[in-house]
Amino acid sequence: MLDYLEKHPGGNTLEGLHNIAINIIGHSGYGQTRNWTPIPYKDATNLSKGEMSYFNAIGLITIMLLEAALLPPKFMKLPFMPVALRTLGQAMEDLPSISKDLLDSERQAAKQGAGPRNNLLSMLVQLSDRGKTGGNSGLSLTEDEIRGNLFTFSAAGFDTTANTMGYAVLSLAAYPQWQDWIREDLQKLDTDNSDWDYAETFPKCQRILAVMVRLSSCF
Repeated sequence: MLDYLEKHPGGNTLEGLHNIAINIIGHSGYGQTRNWTPIPYKDATNLSKGEMSYFNAIGLITIMLLEAALLPPKFMKLPFMPVALRTLGQAMEDLPSISKDLLDSERQAAKQGAGPRNNLLSMLVQLSDRGKTGGNSGLSLTEDEIRGNLFTFSAAGFDTTANTMGYAVLSLAAYPQWQDWIREDLQKLDTDNSDWDYAETFPKCQRILAVMVRLSSCF
C-alpha cells in the first residue's frame, strides 16, 4: 500500500480510504490474504475476466451505485463510454463468476484445513452446503441466496467503514490536538506488532476508542 501511495500520491483522501477499507474487509471478514491493490476506478481500462478481484468489483459497484443501478453493463462497455463506466460494466458482468470462484476457494480451503475457518464467508458456505447434504432446509442457503448475502454484507460493510474512516480523518484534521493525544496512546504499544491480537491490543488503545465513540455520537 505504501509503495503504491508513494507512486500515486494524489490528493483524494476519501478515495484512498475506500481502497484501504475494501482490502481490510477482504482480509478480516473473508480470510482473503492477497497483495494490496487499489480499486480500479480511474486508471483501469478494458479489464479481462479474472483480472479484477471480488472485493475490488464490490468496491467499484458501491462507489458507482447510481450508475450500476440505472445503466446495463453492455451499454457501459461501449467503446465511446468513459473509462470508469467501461470498468464498472466489466465488473458487473464478471461479478457472478467471481463470486462463484470466491465460494469455491473457501470450500477448498476448508477441505484442506482442520475445520471451518472463523470468518463470515466460511459461515455462509457452511449454510449453503448444509442444504446440499440433506441438512435442515430451514437453516440452509441456496447458491443465489449466498451470493446475495455476500454482496449485501460486503457492500454495506465497505461503505460504512470507508465513510466512518473518512469522517474520522476530517475530524482529526480539524482538531490536530486529537492527533497528538492519540499518538501518545499508540506509543505505549509494543513496537513489534507481529504477534498482536485484536482482542488484546485494541482495548489498550483507549484514546482511539474514545475518539471513535465521540465520532459515532455525531451520526
